[in-house]
Amino acid sequence: MTTLLIFLGFIACLAFVIGYVVYQTKDKQDKEVERQRKLRLLRSEATRVQRLIDEIPEHLMTQPIRLMLARIWQNRLQAQQDLGEQDPEFVRTFNRANQYLAQTQASGELSGDPISNIEQGQQISHALKDLHTFVMQLYREKKLPENVTQQFSSHIHQTVTRVIVEMYQQNAAQAIEDDKPRLAIIHLERVIKELNKFKNEPNHPYRQIVKDARHTIERLKKEADNQETKGANTLADGLNDMEKEEQFMSDIERAKADATQKMKAAR
Repeated sequence: MTTLLIFLGFIACLAFVIGYVVYQTKDKQDKEVERQRKLRLLRSEATRVQRLIDEIPEHLMTQPIRLMLARIWQNRLQAQQDLGEQDPEFVRTFNRANQYLAQTQASGELSGDPISNIEQGQQISHALKDLHTFVMQLYREKKLPENVTQQFSSHIHQTVTRVIVEMYQQNAAQAIEDDKPRLAIIHLERVIKELNKFKNEPNHPYRQIVKDARHTIERLKKEADNQETKGANTLADGLNDMEKEEQFMSDIERAKADATQKMKAAR
């Protein structure tokens, strides 16, 4: 009886130990799965913010917007480090984020070059729209106050307009340089169309740009008309030359025919 009790006790202890080991293993696996899930989420958020920082020129964002992005980027990377992320590429990115945050805190509003081509303008416009989506997401998640959200949203919308205007202005300047006034007019008309969105605002920030664009269009229309007149005259001259050449060739053919007839008659 005593032996049986000892045996049953041993079995019970063994079952307890096995159960404990299984539980610990399962718990460890669950924690690792959760850690990996958090890391994936943090990586995704950090990558999204980093892309906005990389694709939008700094001078097109106010310092508060840049600070917001810098802090979120650094925060997401810090959380990854706290979860044990030690990849060398991650460490380099984390160091860069810390440097960017420090630089942004020390800087004010920045200046930069205008948009130089359509491809660049389109890329920046898309990135700005993504930034606006991100800002609204933070607001919905109650991570951004309403007044700050409105300020950021207003600035982003104005910046998108600025990018589009600069893009068309550069295209118009290139067309003028290439002596293509009609093409330049098209780009300047796009500038006016874009800025007319603000025409009913009391403090229209782009009145002078619209005025200058219209003045330039009037000048370019005259140049385009002159080009077309010259082109028409050149075409007319060309047609006259062709007609003269055809008449000349006809006269030659008739002269040949007459000479042939005369030669036959002489025979």
